[in-house]
Amino acid sequence: MGTNTTLITLNNLSKQLESLANNKATGRLVLQNGNVLETLDLVHGRLLFIRDGVHRVRRISRAIQKTCPKWEIKSEKLSKESLWEYDLLYQGICQKQISLSEAKAVISSVAEECLFELGESPDTSSNWKGVDKTETQLSLGLALSTVEIQSVITNVKQLQEDWQKMGLGTISPSFVPKLKEGVKAEEISVLEKYLNGRYTIWDIALRINKSVAMVTRHLVPLVSKKIIEFKRIGDLSAPFLKDKDTDSGAEKTTDTTKKKVVKENILVACIDDSPIVALSLKKILEPAGYKVLVINEPMHGFAQLIDNKPDFIFLDLNMPNANGYSVCQFLRNTPVFETVPIIILTGQDTLIDRARAKLVGATDFLGKPPNADMVLGSISKYLLAVDS
Repeated sequence: MGTNTTLITLNNLSKQLESLANNKATGRLVLQNGNVLETLDLVHGRLLFIRDGVHRVRRISRAIQKTCPKWEIKSEKLSKESLWEYDLLYQGICQKQISLSEAKAVISSVAEECLFELGESPDTSSNWKGVDKTETQLSLGLALSTVEIQSVITNVKQLQEDWQKMGLGTISPSFVPKLKEGVKAEEISVLEKYLNGRYTIWDIALRINKSVAMVTRHLVPLVSKKIIEFKRIGDLSAPFLKDKDTDSGAEKTTDTTKKKVVKENILVACIDDSPIVALSLKKILEPAGYKVLVINEPMHGFAQLIDNKPDFIFLDLNMPNANGYSVCQFLRNTPVFETVPIIILTGQDTLIDRARAKLVGATDFLGKPPNADMVLGSISKYLLAVDS
């Protein structure tokens, strides 16, 4: 046990982790460089997980997309009080949805991103706080060994070397490239559909299957030409973060719905192959004064969407001939629907489903079956103006 704070570089970090492994230390190592804060949880000298204070959900979502994209997560709600990433991966293994090697690959991928964000700087502080080994019952099998940790650090060093050789300087892959006002998207390269202010450079690299260094090098000239600008973005929402305020918040939304000014002729589209869901939505929306457009097959019904230009869209994730994530991204890349609220309506209410929905541009995420208060509340929240 005990606490110790020192300044550290990546090379020294490697030695410190090796020493902690040799001592089979259990505890928490906090690394900080400026505003970048990373927390490493170790069990008997093995790395259980590393997380940052900015994009915690984004990082594991990317890692899962890259490593085990077919994982159909069947998880209970995760507690914000725990190391939920570990719980998520552990449940995935127990449910035979992912293998141990895939889980470790997720941990390694997140660790590489986090350590790279710290940069190779002598100003990085290292604070170790040991705990009593008897306090933990976490699985050693899921944690990274010394060899696996060193492999992560080697990969980070290589990325840092590439970064410096390409002259990328202080640019962070967590930056979000966005087209400046007045710039026509069609004048840009293949990256144009990702320059809408919703994707970090890490996100873009994963989506086009290119290295983050290569993507960043391609973006730098666009900054110089004042075509794009870099911004920062918050984390994705995490459905497991529920507390006592959640229910009362839902009630407040319902109450304020009564105070909304309903615009005339608002058209709400329901893209869902289930006639039962479509009928449920119509029974909720039509008595409230909304018009409803039902699309049972999204690709065949796209012409209807273009012709009718709905003001609000409810979209199912699982349909026989279409993937809801792909449909959402397709709509977002269509100028007429760029700013239209798109609410994912599905029975797959898990952390990763919500994370993926955010990455493809969904406005929000509601579970099935449709709940009248939540459906009307979402329209009030994202479309209507409050009557003061």
